Amino acid sequence: MEHHQQPKRSFFVPALLLLIVISVTFNVLLYSKSISREQEDRAQRGMAIISSGDNAKQHFQSVHDGIQALLADIDIASRLAAKSDVAAAFHHAPDVAAFIQEAEAVSGEPFTPAKRDAGTFTSQVERSLQELGNHEGPLTEAERLYLQELDSVYAKLKEASDPFSFSDTTKEIAITVQAGGKWIEISRQLLNIMNEPENVEFSAEKK
Repeated sequence: MEHHQQPKRSFFVPALLLLIVISVTFNVLLYSKSISREQEDRAQRGMAIISSGDNAKQHFQSVHDGIQALLADIDIASRLAAKSDVAAAFHHAPDVAAFIQEAEAVSGEPFTPAKRDAGTFTSQVERSLQELGNHEGPLTEAERLYLQELDSVYAKLKEASDPFSFSDTTKEIAITVQAGGKWIEISRQLLNIMNEPENVEFSAEKK
C-alpha cells in the first residue's frame, strides 16, 4: 500500500494576513486618536476665543461705566473710587488684543490699523485715565473734554461687541467658533473704532 505524503502547510500567508490586520487596526487607532486630539485642540482654541471675547466685552462695559462715573464728578473721593474701578477693568485689556489677534489668524489676513493696534489703544487709554483727575476741585475743561470723547468711543465699542454672545459653550460650539463666523467681523469693527480718534492719549500738561 502506498502512503501519500501530505504536503507541508505553509504558515506564511496566514501570518502575513495577521500582520496586515494588526497593521491596519493599529493605523486606524492612531488615526482616530489623531482626529480626537485635533478636535480637542480646536475646541480648546474655540473656548479661548469665547473667553477672550467675553472678557473684552466686560472691559468695554466696565470702562464705559467708569468714564460715566468720572464725568459725574461728585467729589474727589467718588472720583478716586471710580478711577480704582476703571483700573480694575484694564485687567481684561489683554483679552481685547487677544480676541482681535485670533480673528486675524482665523481669517488668514491681518487687519491693518491706520494708527494703532488694540494693545496700543488700551495702554494709551489706561495711562491717560491714571493721569487725569488726581487733584482737588472739579475736573478741568480739558479733562472733561477728553472723557466725553473717550465715552463716545467706548460706547461704540460696547455696542459693537454686544452681538458676541454665547448662552452655552459646548465643545461643538467651540469648534464652530474657532473655524470662523460673525465674530471675525466684530473684531475688525472693534479695531476700526479704536482707530477713529486722531488721538486717545491725555497729557497731564493739558490740564
